Amino acid sequence: MGPTQPEWLVEIPWIRCGYKDNVEMAKNIPFQSANKFSASQIEGDQNITLVKGAAEIVLAECTHYLNQKGEKVKLDSTKLEEEMRGLSERAMRLMGLAVTDKTLEGENVLPSELTLIGVFGLRDEIRKESLPAVETARKAGIQVVMITGDAKDTAQAIAREVGILETEKGLVLTSTQLGELSDQEIKNILPELRVVARALPTDKSRRV
Repeated sequence: MGPTQPEWLVEIPWIRCGYKDNVEMAKNIPFQSANKFSASQIEGDQNITLVKGAAEIVLAECTHYLNQKGEKVKLDSTKLEEEMRGLSERAMRLMGLAVTDKTLEGENVLPSELTLIGVFGLRDEIRKESLPAVETARKAGIQVVMITGDAKDTAQAIAREVGILETEKGLVLTSTQLGELSDQEIKNILPELRVVARALPTDKSRRV
């Protein structure tokens, strides 16, 4: 996590540390594609752990959220997940921000009992040449498959915009789903495969 990230906690009443105070990063888990999150354990006037990452990964460990008054409230994720799905279907990548007073345990272990600070969407504008490039490849008999680290709903939306996913017959799998298939099963579905979402580097090698 970057050096400015404690700053977005300054206005939260029950968190009293800001980047200008006596703050030291005690532990850090850097972002990795396999984990989809990063975390920093901060020590100073108040000891906290800050977490950011793929929204669904962070949300899975959240038990509370901060309301507009900065108060901790028990989290009911159902409505939030619906809102997140709507953003993903608009081709937005969703990031979750959370905090906890628990320390980091293990090298790549996401803390539990997190308090959600917020979820925000990022959208990269699709290049103008993407759609004609996909169309040119298709006319040349080339099957285009998008392999991406994005969430499934986000990946589907982008694939539709650039012409990779044109019909309901196009198959969209996550890395987890792909990992459950044998090499022969993957060969069988290749003609319909259009998108691999939440992909890992190993997914690309299996596809090749």
